[in-house]
Amino acid sequence: MNKLPNFLLILLISSSVFAQDIDLLESTDEAALFGSDSVIEESQKPINKIIEYSQQKSVSFSGQIRSFGYYGINRNWLMKKGNYSWADNNLFNYTDSDFFLDIRLQKGVKAFVDLSVVNLSSGESTANATTALAVKELFMDFNLDRKVYVRVGKQFLKFGRTYFWNPVDFVNSERKSFYDMDALRSGTYGTKFHVPMGAANNFYMFVDSTDVENLDDFAVVTRYEFLWVSSEVGLSMWNRRGYTSNYGFDASTRFMSLDIKTEVAMSYGSNQEYMADENGSLALAKIAGYWVPKATVDVGYVMDWERSDRISLNYELYYNGDGYKENVLKTQVQRDFISDNNLYSMGRFSRWYQAFFINVSEFPTHSTTFSVNGIQNLVDYSSVIMPGFTYQVVDGFKLASNVYFYFGDDNTEYLLNGNALQFQVSGVLEF
Repeated sequence: MNKLPNFLLILLISSSVFAQDIDLLESTDEAALFGSDSVIEESQKPINKIIEYSQQKSVSFSGQIRSFGYYGINRNWLMKKGNYSWADNNLFNYTDSDFFLDIRLQKGVKAFVDLSVVNLSSGESTANATTALAVKELFMDFNLDRKVYVRVGKQFLKFGRTYFWNPVDFVNSERKSFYDMDALRSGTYGTKFHVPMGAANNFYMFVDSTDVENLDDFAVVTRYEFLWVSSEVGLSMWNRRGYTSNYGFDASTRFMSLDIKTEVAMSYGSNQEYMADENGSLALAKIAGYWVPKATVDVGYVMDWERSDRISLNYELYYNGDGYKENVLKTQVQRDFISDNNLYSMGRFSRWYQAFFINVSEFPTHSTTFSVNGIQNLVDYSSVIMPGFTYQVVDGFKLASNVYFYFGDDNTEYLLNGNALQFQVSGVLEF
């Protein structure tokens, strides 16, 4: 059973060809701040422009402020079922903000800070509000003669190719949220090394220093990307002493007019605990003794409608090898055990899931965008459908309104909170 891990280790370390530089480790906002060092257009002196730009020093400040309001309508209240009251419906508000500081020195030396401020309210009264302050990212960039690029500090790693589920993301602890796909996620403490060789080959290594107390506590992720025919392919590996190693494969290609992306992760056993029934008693356990796969396939399609690329569609299917293959939320005892041991992760709990994302720009007006997103647990068949509109008021400020429709039986994944409908309004200001 150890031949496969040894083979992958030799392949990843001894490979003389490295992966294509597709900006693997940039966060959403960092992409705008830390884009390529130079943009070469037609010019009589392009080299001089590059040299001049690389010698510039700059400090810039930007950010975004987002405000959300939710109102959930209880399922029992709506259906007049059992004991219910108007008080079962709930209102929730919160505002979050991210402030970015971008510092650039000569020779490609950079620094970046994302300071997050969040204000939460449990109801209409501001007396119940709480405020939290956190540093999502704080890192420095430098390079060794532009042959090895190094990033040190807390950083978000854009790991994986598919749209929603990323089983090959072995680093980030904060996953994408179906309810807030645009949320900026917190980074991970560590050091990233990037060695580019040619236009189509790159090698990445990330040394994860999260919860490290001694030299043998570091986790190491290596990633190798390359072009194969017309496809982009990546191989990844995660290792930490005392833990089960993880191996990943991902690829993206285009077939006819479809964009097809896939990710597959494998581990011999699992590092994740689950609820097991041992002689009639619930206990924590880990999978051991056999290979555990996780895989996702994403199919994307872009359509023209009066204008080019106006409609985009994505469908994604996810297989979660260490998820539950039956509904384990049926009884209160099971639900309490899962909650007490922090075993629940939305959309990553059961064995099978599917999701779709549809976006129509400039509909019904030039300044609005219509979208419909949906996610379904294919084990208990509960689901959420979310249609909504986004209105671009001015450049840098937009308003949005969404409605969440919950479908399924009681005591299933997406019906646990008892909601039947949830209304959301939001505003986002970027500067």
